[in-house]
Amino acid sequence: MTLRGDKGAYKMAEIILNSLSKTYPSGTVGIKGVNMKIESGELTVITGGQASGKSALLRSVCGLDDITSGEAYIDGSSINGVVPKDRDIAVVMQNIPLYPHLTVFDNLAYSLNLRKLPKEEIEARVNEAAAIMGLESVLLKKPKNLSSLERQRAFLARAIARRTKIIMIDEPFKGLDDGLKNEMRTEIVKLSKRLGVNFIVAMRSSSDALVMADKIAYFEKGELVQYAAPAEIYDRPATVGVATYFGRPKINILDGVIENGNFVGADIKIPVGERAKDYDGTGKKVYLAVRGEDVVAGGTFEAKVLAANKEYGTFAAEITPDYSLTVFADVLPKEGEIVKLSFKDSGVLLYDFETEKLIG
Repeated sequence: MTLRGDKGAYKMAEIILNSLSKTYPSGTVGIKGVNMKIESGELTVITGGQASGKSALLRSVCGLDDITSGEAYIDGSSINGVVPKDRDIAVVMQNIPLYPHLTVFDNLAYSLNLRKLPKEEIEARVNEAAAIMGLESVLLKKPKNLSSLERQRAFLARAIARRTKIIMIDEPFKGLDDGLKNEMRTEIVKLSKRLGVNFIVAMRSSSDALVMADKIAYFEKGELVQYAAPAEIYDRPATVGVATYFGRPKINILDGVIENGNFVGADIKIPVGERAKDYDGTGKKVYLAVRGEDVVAGGTFEAKVLAANKEYGTFAAEITPDYSLTVFADVLPKEGEIVKLSFKDSGVLLYDFETEKLIG
């Protein structure tokens, strides 16, 4: 689909969160002490597992939930206590459906009518949003007569028609098959670049986050663990949790100690230089993490091939009965074959065993 739209008609904003927290009446912590600065025009993906704080952050910023403590600013102005309709945020959530008794046109116009905008302006905004999302031919249809993709586009068009500084989307790919998901993902990225407004998207899919985001915010148990560009999230994950959440197949994790500048564990010895000098010779355990693409053929240790996956171009190799690796390879070895492997130095990551935080 070709996206159309006048970037000049839309606004962008800088968003700052200072120690933002939300605790529900039950005592459940939604988010705790979140500090973020979202630059104007960025597409930010909020991700993490179930109950990690993704939706709590969105709901606190857009005003569906009250902020317990901390401050949220849009373009330097605090939005604490500001009613949702005055925050200049459009929200796309699964629990805010299209009205089934209204046409697509009337759904897109609904919030504009509530704001008592002139009829001519409402028509212009709705028609423009419909054109941007390719919905001109279905404006007179009811939601029940739309395809899954058309409904998702209508959700976005309704938000676009409001011409807000920020568009927040919660789980945009829910209910879509892989083909439709990929199409919708591409459309959201194109919209972000075309319109220039801030998109904040909450989702569980780590692979989609890596592909579409300008910045990724990864949450665990209500806390912001890492906020960075996708390349940094993937190449320099701040914790073991971040490392294992991003990337398929999962990153390889071994535990051992540092002795004379080497990682020693799982019957292997890997040079790590000065990166963990404070751990050298102390006997304090560390984790070594390395992605499958950074395990290469030839080198210092042997492993037995357990199985090969032709679809992904990977094989599993056993170092010891307790430790195995996933390895990418252009030519897959046979099951039972003994192969020699090594790690690319640039791909080796070390983490404190107790805190699980990145070392060096």
